[in-house]
Amino acid sequence: MKQAMAILVVALAVPGCHDHGALEEHRLASRGLTKDDLEAPPNDNEIRAAITRDVRQTWLPEAELKKGSPTCEGVRFEGARPLCACDNEPMKIFTIRNDAVDRQYPVRETVYYCAKRSIYYYQYQGGPRQHNTWLGPRRLRLGPPKLPE
Repeated sequence: MKQAMAILVVALAVPGCHDHGALEEHRLASRGLTKDDLEAPPNDNEIRAAITRDVRQTWLPEAELKKGSPTCEGVRFEGARPLCACDNEPMKIFTIRNDAVDRQYPVRETVYYCAKRSIYYYQYQGGPRQHNTWLGPRRLRLGPPKLPE
């Protein structure tokens, strides 16, 4: 009797186990994703989120403003366009804080990101002491996205 019950359990379980690929494709499709989306390089929103997380949770550059520099040798401007000084590649600009000018001590935090080298430079402007400070370079580690369970 026990042997027959074990065979019945295996017989019922085996057909449901063979097609995990279809289940994964269904999970991706239900979120509006494809496998190509998971394998693609990070987009600007993902880069901005990773930089903001790094600045706010692990680095806290506001504590290091006195160590910064009033200029940045890693960013070279060609007109209004920033270029990475080491290889003249265009940089992406992300503003992670931009207070209204009517605040008592408005702050503007800007990040210049070099995608080729995966580094960024941080610029802090304003505050009660009217800083204009550059910090960096800081490496950004972008991992593959994780599919929620």
